[in-house]
Amino acid sequence: MEAVLEGMDEYYSAELSQKIKRGMRENIYKSKTTGGYTALGYKVGADKRLEIDERGAAIVRMIFTEYDSGKTFAEICAMLNDAGYVTQRGKTFRHDTLSRICSNRKYIGEYTSDMVAEPSTCPAIIDRDLWGRVQTKLKNSKQKHRHTNPKHDYLLTGFLTCSQCGKPIRGTAGTSKTGKRYYYYKCDAGCCGRLPAYQLEDTIVHALEDALTPEKCDEIADKAYTLYQKERAENVQLQAAKAEKKVEKKLQNAFDAVLSGIHSQGLKTMP
Repeated sequence: MEAVLEGMDEYYSAELSQKIKRGMRENIYKSKTTGGYTALGYKVGADKRLEIDERGAAIVRMIFTEYDSGKTFAEICAMLNDAGYVTQRGKTFRHDTLSRICSNRKYIGEYTSDMVAEPSTCPAIIDRDLWGRVQTKLKNSKQKHRHTNPKHDYLLTGFLTCSQCGKPIRGTAGTSKTGKRYYYYKCDAGCCGRLPAYQLEDTIVHALEDALTPEKCDEIADKAYTLYQKERAENVQLQAAKAEKKVEKKLQNAFDAVLSGIHSQGLKTMP
């Protein structure tokens, strides 16, 4: 019976999901909104179709135009926020906000969904020429960012200490005037200067390779095992001492309780 009920629940859930998706497909084919978040520059009309909200559309056109003219997302955000503009949700503009806006194909009249292969139509706010130039700039910006800011794993983090001040040496990075990224290690006090990360890591790795011969590794393993056995024996002795202390504590508590009981009984029998 339980299996039958679970099967019915699963069937109902799958059927409901199909109905919802079918309804969303039909709305998209009819150029109607499917609910949820409405992009900046649009509003939902009485027939559930997207209409242009001129106030928001002006902000969208400003974002595309300013970015096309050469301004960065940071500069555009500062300009919009200083002017008191807010997003569709009433929040300040951020880098990721502008990135989503500049990548939203609704602004050229394409209303697409993962469930629909062909785009439906909605009112366009941005012309395709401007859209194309902005997409090219976005693509070039991403490629430049990947080229000039490769990720570097600082292999020696947590293992280095400055010989002059004793403070930790940590990984850091800097960008030259040409846009090239450099990686260094430096102590927190800055007294040992900047040490090139790749050169320092290669030097230490090669030194370890030369030092850690098979014979040396066997010696290190023997010492590590000896230390492990010693710590294990010390732990056993420590646990035994703690157990013995607990027994002594219990005996002392019992002895105190007996004395307390005898004393109280004696007081009760006094004339």
